[in-house]
Amino acid sequence: MSVASDSADSKEGRGIFSGHLAGGVAYVTMSLTWVLKYHFRRSFCQRDESERRGLSGHYIWKMFRLIPWEGCIFFFSGLVGVIGGILTPFFRFRMIGDDDKFSLDSLRGWQHIVMYSNIALFGVVMLLADTKFNKITFYLKPLGSAIFAITGTVFALHGSMENAVDSQIHKVLVLCSYGIAVSFALETAYPVQKLFFMTRVFFTFLQGSWLIEAAYILEPPNGKLWDGYDKLNVMFISTTFLIHVLVDFWFALLIFCCASHCSRQIAKYQEKDNFHLNECELRLLEEGNTL
Repeated sequence: MSVASDSADSKEGRGIFSGHLAGGVAYVTMSLTWVLKYHFRRSFCQRDESERRGLSGHYIWKMFRLIPWEGCIFFFSGLVGVIGGILTPFFRFRMIGDDDKFSLDSLRGWQHIVMYSNIALFGVVMLLADTKFNKITFYLKPLGSAIFAITGTVFALHGSMENAVDSQIHKVLVLCSYGIAVSFALETAYPVQKLFFMTRVFFTFLQGSWLIEAAYILEPPNGKLWDGYDKLNVMFISTTFLIHVLVDFWFALLIFCCASHCSRQIAKYQEKDNFHLNECELRLLEEGNTL
């Protein structure tokens, strides 16, 4: 692997590494939360009224029901991204510097602010949906589609003028963001199709794992930056992404199958037939309870 001879600025480097790492962890956590919450709700739906009253006091149910995890994760990860953009070294709120020319650092900072403010806004709307404004739950998936389409577009513009390595990293983020956006749109159009929910979970998990990978590529632990114009480095990133796709797909499928198996075992233990199980699943999908 070719690297440049100079080291990254320490403050900027820490910001780049921690920002991408935090975003990646947030996306991975979000995808796993969607899977676990969905299957736990399906398990709850299978139970009789008396069993539901007993289960409602369980700490796992309280954890999923009382704490708006999705809204919190999106809001705080977006807020951290906005703050990180503002704290970028040499960032100024004015895009034009003292020399009457555009400031590259300010432009980059504003692009990060736009990207992450969209995510934070989505988190705020999700938090409101868990309050007395629960009628807006119907609009969460269309809004999610629009938010991630905008985020993907900003990712594309953000990486278009960078070096080849940085640009390739952002092309992957664009693909993942558009994948989430399309999944949200398909879920809105076909709410009873679980395949689109699973697709959204996969692209969210892929986005998270790639952001974690990007943290180590953009700011290596040894402090040596990659040669941004080396074609072998660009090819390595493409190959690494393909490995991410394969590993993340099978890992996400494994998690989903394990959770689904547990739900069906609960139904079998309670002597519920598959019709009752599928009826519960359709009800959750129609009500938008995959969020």
